[in-house]
Amino acid sequence: MWLQYMVIVCGILPWLATGQADPPELVVVLADLGKTGQLGFIHKINLHNWDTGALNLANMLRPTAIDIDRTRHHIYWTDVRNYQIRRADIDGENDQLVATLDKPSSPEGLALDSYTKQVFYTDAGVDVVARIEMDSFQRTVIVNTSLDKPRGIVADTKNKKLYWVDNGNAPKIETSDYNGAGRATLVSSGLAQPNGITIDVKGSRLW
Repeated sequence: MWLQYMVIVCGILPWLATGQADPPELVVVLADLGKTGQLGFIHKINLHNWDTGALNLANMLRPTAIDIDRTRHHIYWTDVRNYQIRRADIDGENDQLVATLDKPSSPEGLALDSYTKQVFYTDAGVDVVARIEMDSFQRTVIVNTSLDKPRGIVADTKNKKLYWVDNGNAPKIETSDYNGAGRATLVSSGLAQPNGITIDVKGSRLW
C-alpha cells in the first residue's frame, strides 16, 4: 500500500509521501493533548472515508508534537507530561521508548529526517535543541545557548538545515546545521508568540 500522510503539529500540515504502488491512502495523524486532567490521544483520520479513531497507545499522557518516519512507517511523538519521546508503528503497534528526559523538560517540537535516521526536538523546559539517532537512540544536545522556550522545529532534509521558533521574551526564528553549527537568526521582529513552523523544500519557503 502506498501511504501519504498529513501530519498535524500545532496546526501545521507538513506533507509526507512514501512508497510507489497502489493508489495512495490519505491519512491525517493528529496529536491531541486531551482535556485538563484527562489523557491525550493520537488520532488517525482516513481522508477517503473520514474514518476516525484513536490509536491504542498505553504509554501516553499528554502527546504534543508528532511526525512520521515515512521510510519505516513509524510515528514519533513527544509527551510533555511523561517527559518522553516515543515511537510506534503507523497502526499504533510496537510502542517503544526513544528517550526519557529529566524534569523540567518540555519537549514541544519534533522533526525527523528519515534519510539520515535522525530525530530533532526542542525542549522549552530546559531551553535546548537536541538530536537523537533513530537506530541507537543516542541523544546529543546541539544548541544550548540563547534559547528561551524553543517550540516548533522543522528539518530541511535536502540541505540538512534546521529551523525553529523561539517563543520566549524575545521571540525569533532561528536556523542551524544538523550539528548546531552555522546558527543564525532569521527573524527577530514582528513576532508575538511563534509556536509552529513548516517548510516547502521545493519552493525554498518557510511557513
